[in-house]
Amino acid sequence: MTDPISAPDGAQDAGSFVAAAEVLDPFAHLDEIKPKNHSRIGSVRPTALLYTGGIGATVDLPHVAVMPQGLETWDLAYKKLGKVFQVSEPRLVEAVKAQIGRQVIELRRPPREETGPDGYSTIGVPAAVFPRWLRCTGCDLLAPFDGEGGSFTFINTIRRRPDKARFLHKGCKGRRGTSKPRDNVAVPARYLVACLDGHLDEFPYWGWVHQAHGGGWTCDKTPGVMNPRTLLRMLEWRSNLGPEVHIHCVTCGERRSMRELTGTAGVQRMPQCRGRHPHLGTFEDCNAETKFMLLGAANQWFPATVSLLVVPESADLTVNDVAARLQGIPPSSALSSHSQG
Repeated sequence: MTDPISAPDGAQDAGSFVAAAEVLDPFAHLDEIKPKNHSRIGSVRPTALLYTGGIGATVDLPHVAVMPQGLETWDLAYKKLGKVFQVSEPRLVEAVKAQIGRQVIELRRPPREETGPDGYSTIGVPAAVFPRWLRCTGCDLLAPFDGEGGSFTFINTIRRRPDKARFLHKGCKGRRGTSKPRDNVAVPARYLVACLDGHLDEFPYWGWVHQAHGGGWTCDKTPGVMNPRTLLRMLEWRSNLGPEVHIHCVTCGERRSMRELTGTAGVQRMPQCRGRHPHLGTFEDCNAETKFMLLGAANQWFPATVSLLVVPESADLTVNDVAARLQGIPPSSALSSHSQG
């Protein structure tokens, strides 16, 4: 997987609905980051892309959570590879057309570089960080990843160790603010908002702790400022009723428990849906009921699959059989096989 780390997050207010103007190129910025972060951030099995971690699903990696992006970004990966991995099975194409529409032209395998120039592959399925809200494990700071200059720094500088890719809260002084500054790991904040129409979004922590109404919120310590980006902490401890999580605004002292969103009463407190498709970078109008979700929950994403059993009609291949199979072989592979023969 490769990560377009600069993917936009969108505003936190529920009233702005925008569409992304362009598709971000996950490979365009690789030489501009100082220190240089490598593009590969992890790997998953091909079957995982089909059944558990496909486009629009959240994928848990050792230290970060990502979301495979839409097919528009896959085209950029194919362009980088210089070839397309086509699945040549006409009956399967027709079965897919019958399920999702006649606009389907061909089927492709996910982009994947077998081996790079030095034997290490770096081009794969584009993925974006999601959720972008992170919590520092040293001081409980809760904030979104805003890129360079924000509260957290993305580190992925060890080329052959994508499992070391992580976010750091540099200069963290601990929960009391008196410890010696050190770089502590930041982990994904695990709360999400989903709706019955298939939208998925970050949980609006600023609005939640400040009792937002209609998508806007204010803080007592920042009078006259709408939707202030105040300093938040996610406090967590064990209780007799299970884990207790509070969102605390350090700026004004407000505190609110996430337990308020559980049970029947919690339905009435859920935020409105912003109609967000994070894998596409788009927002749209939506009035569907929202649900409280946890990152990595098994009921968050379900695949729509079509299967087909292919049985050879005869032991001897006909000219048409050979032609159909050759259509699915990339030109470079066919040329290589011909030259070796």
